[in-house]
Amino acid sequence: MVACGLTTVLSHMARERGRITQSKLIQQWGALPTTLWLRHSNNSLDKQTKQRYHHFLEQKVSGWIPPTEQEESLNPTEADAKYGSAVKWLLEHTRDKKKYSLILKENISYGFRRNTYGLKPFGLLLSLVIFTVGILCFYKQPVALLIDKNLPQLCAIIFCFMMFLWWVFGVTKEWVRDSADAYARSLLAACEKI
Repeated sequence: MVACGLTTVLSHMARERGRITQSKLIQQWGALPTTLWLRHSNNSLDKQTKQRYHHFLEQKVSGWIPPTEQEESLNPTEADAKYGSAVKWLLEHTRDKKKYSLILKENISYGFRRNTYGLKPFGLLLSLVIFTVGILCFYKQPVALLIDKNLPQLCAIIFCFMMFLWWVFGVTKEWVRDSADAYARSLLAACEKI
């Protein structure tokens, strides 16, 4: 199955589910964290750092002028489009993997969490089905016999139960948002290094 490309198919499926999930999360968040953090109305960055980033982007991005607080409040869609344009510029100028290794690491972490959250329904179902089948297979056996003769199977059942708990309590919107914020922080911090 691996030789026939199953892992490639699964990785593409995970990425597609992640992108669908990302669209839903962005609607809930109000915008991508990088855009949110550049807004005057957002407190994720202190005012002085935000002003420094705005000034840097104004100097570097041809024709880019940061929206004022008033412009942002009167036309938030236009302001977000401006911030999004500046973020695209940053993305293009931080592609050097060695120089901006932290951005790459945070992007990989965010992608993993986003894709994992997108696969959550499948992960929950799979771990629950395997756990249930495992329990049913050993339902009538005494515990001593289970430990003595079927220890690997017992370990697999326990592992599936732990995975189910991880899917329920570990893979959450907050888990994804934490990583998205870390990525936003590292990408915007490139304004201090370029």
